[in-house]
Amino acid sequence: MNDDGNAPKAILVDLTQSNPIQPDDVRSPLLSSNPLGWQNLNFNYFQYGNCETPLHTFEHHTIGLILDRGRVERKLGAKYQLERAIVGSSVVIPARVEHWSAWEIEGRFAMISLNPHKVANLDPNTINPDTIELIPTFATSQVDPLIYGVGQAIKQHLRLHSATDNTYLGGEGLYIEHLTNAIAAHLLQHYCTRQVKLKTYSGGSGGLGKQKLALALDYIHGNLAEKIELKDIARELDLSQYYFAHLFRNSTGISPYQYIIQQRVAKAKKLLRDSEKTLIEIALACGFSSQSQMTIHFRKWNLTTPKKYRALQKNNGK
Repeated sequence: MNDDGNAPKAILVDLTQSNPIQPDDVRSPLLSSNPLGWQNLNFNYFQYGNCETPLHTFEHHTIGLILDRGRVERKLGAKYQLERAIVGSSVVIPARVEHWSAWEIEGRFAMISLNPHKVANLDPNTINPDTIELIPTFATSQVDPLIYGVGQAIKQHLRLHSATDNTYLGGEGLYIEHLTNAIAAHLLQHYCTRQVKLKTYSGGSGGLGKQKLALALDYIHGNLAEKIELKDIARELDLSQYYFAHLFRNSTGISPYQYIIQQRVAKAKKLLRDSEKTLIEIALACGFSSQSQMTIHFRKWNLTTPKKYRALQKNNGK
């Protein structure tokens, strides 16, 4: 990095739009969420060679997830460090904090970007957003299991998306909201300049009241054929997304995403048994984007495909 007193001006980067800091030795993303229009979270997965970035800042809070062992020089804010990273190491780069890096390795890494407003306003019941400031954190030889797990889950999700002709994954919005909330809560609790204590909403009275649970279930069952997002259900109950998701899990034992997929598969089973609709008609009626997406989820819950299930039901006389 230039250290001759003529400090370069940092460029502002928005990874949800493009990657203008991409050096020549970093190829275009192997996987990217950019075409999918996700809100609040963005993911790009790269293959790279020995290279150096210009000085820059990110528009969003950004987590760099290193997926190959090696040595990285990095500047975060006013601090410089030589990192000896391992698979799963992560670096936390808060929005608008100056960042520069140079890699002496060839390998893979992922960039997870989070909307700062989403992080600061995760749970207005317990957080004052004006007090939220994340700590710039260098990569170490320690793996943060939650960050690594979320990164791997998103990568696998995008691979599945790519393998199914880029069709919308049934329940995708809810699943991504679930992962976004998980990593935002983790950043607040472990990478914040002040101690943030989010309510766990667990215990005997930690679930939704009967009336609110009924409202949530009615909304879900009434909209199974549509795109359901966590924010829509939470708005119906006048709760924050974070608060609602925790209360729902405490009431039902599973996340809203899991419950919705479960109900869509159950509806698909009923239509396969009791109707003459085609498989694609059933998929769309249950909120899946395609027959292939229904098959993926159906097989996961029933260990067979919709086509084989329907044939078995006919052979057994239903």
